[in-house]
Amino acid sequence: PAASNKMPVRVFKHSGTKIESISFRGKPQEELLQFYVQNLARIFRTTNPQKENAFQNFLINNGTLNLIVATAKIEKHDHIVEVGPGLGILTQELLKYAGKVSSIELDPQMIRILKERLLDPKLEIFQMDALFFEPPKTPYKVVANIPYNITSPIINHFLQRENKPSSLTLLVQKEVADRICLRE
Repeated sequence: PAASNKMPVRVFKHSGTKIESISFRGKPQEELLQFYVQNLARIFRTTNPQKENAFQNFLINNGTLNLIVATAKIEKHDHIVEVGPGLGILTQELLKYAGKVSSIELDPQMIRILKERLLDPKLEIFQMDALFFEPPKTPYKVVANIPYNITSPIINHFLQRENKPSSLTLLVQKEVADRICLRE
């Protein structure tokens, strides 16, 4: 499903350890917002200065979260591949329904939080660039709130593999979804 212009998201632009701007759209779920506030200071305090001008987009609305999970039609035997789990809000929901979740995250700070927060034997975390991830040989689904700057490369990466996913359920920017739909 594509996100609308009212997608609930916080966008943080940061250089080194300084948060330069914060914007917010949508009504957040209070418990998710509290979790982010508690963890984001730690993330930005320890951010790698090489990430200058990086953007992080976080899902903070339970309605959108539930819509992603419902759209994916996850069953207990499913193997889910998640790209860019961030703080693990979607990951936590995926673990409730799937038999296995493989989360691919590049940022070591996010990995640290995921490992502290989500202790589940069904979760496998890969610290790597998703464009170098080799999908499982067994059937799998991709479910993700993917980083917007790599939407097309991520979609192409999974669809050009020998073992393609049985489905892709992705939250993407409306403009990206519109461009994809125009190509069909």
